[in-house]
Amino acid sequence: CFFDQVIRQNPIMIKRNRDFITALSIDQLKDLLKPYQFSLKIEKEDDGTYTGFLKEIDLACNASTPSEVITQLAKDVHEYATEYMEEFDLYYHSPNRKPHFPYVLSVLMQPNAAAVEKMIHA
Repeated sequence: CFFDQVIRQNPIMIKRNRDFITALSIDQLKDLLKPYQFSLKIEKEDDGTYTGFLKEIDLACNASTPSEVITQLAKDVHEYATEYMEEFDLYYHSPNRKPHFPYVLSVLMQPNAAAVEKMIHA
């Protein structure tokens, strides 16, 4: 049943023919999600490598350079977003992961990995 899927599994975009309810276009959704960017904190380790932390979703990685940190975190956050949607019922209903939902949508709306990298700001 349609309603069971929406309530128990994952969100679905719908369109209703009423003056006050319309479905969002892809461009409108992108505009709505534009504020959902990532704050990056980078620390230089004693061994000369760099560790980066994304504040909004608690992801971290270590790499040789700050740009490699950003590239790896973009891959990691995309993988997390994909997993979030595949296991939507589990992630969305977890109190510590529910706030990640708009970030997940924002990541999945990006056309490529370079666009995800641009969402990460030091």
